[in-house]
Amino acid sequence: MTGLTPIRTLALAIVNEVVPSNYGDPKFTRIIDGMYTEGPGAGTTCGFLASYLLFSLGCRAPEIINRNDPESGLKYQIGANISRLIGGAKALGAWRVGPAGIKPGDILFLSNGPPATEHVGIFMRAPDALHWETADAGQTNAQGHQAARKVLRTFDGARLGTPNGTKTIQGYVDIEAVPRAVIADFVDWTISPRVKSAAAVLAVAGVVTSVALVGIGLAGHFHESRGAA
Repeated sequence: MTGLTPIRTLALAIVNEVVPSNYGDPKFTRIIDGMYTEGPGAGTTCGFLASYLLFSLGCRAPEIINRNDPESGLKYQIGANISRLIGGAKALGAWRVGPAGIKPGDILFLSNGPPATEHVGIFMRAPDALHWETADAGQTNAQGHQAARKVLRTFDGARLGTPNGTKTIQGYVDIEAVPRAVIADFVDWTISPRVKSAAAVLAVAGVVTSVALVGIGLAGHFHESRGAA
């Protein structure tokens, strides 16, 4: 995909690293990071992917990140994924109303009003005027477990198709307007060529100050100077 900013290039690479995946496998485990266990009343996992993406992009703002990270003072709160995401985006000036202007990597919010209709996902692309491709956790695989998948959805200008009928696009989180303190560390898992390539783009653009990779395509860290916008 051409014409993307470095941060959006990295965002898509991060999403592609963990989608598709299924509950119980290493990729899905990175998304939920010990904060979710399947069972009666456990709810959906859609909000975990959004928080994972923002955290991986370097956001450490407690207003919007619902995730455990003692080093950053972040603490996960059960049932607050979507409310913290939307409320935090509004507080931080990163909320955009409706679908206009959405770009790859932005986090969309669907709702027809009642909480049961709420869903968040990642906008990946619009293959044509009538469809959007999104990346979504909170999906169900053939075995009935939580999963993350790419989903091709119908788009009518204001609503997206879902298995439960169309849902209104209330707005989205502009990932470039979310404050970033660091580029998150990717530790103990293989860094694919997609992510390494995206990191290289960021380094050339002066966004990342250093990229340290250990071995050939193995665990490494991306570092960004503190206080980045």
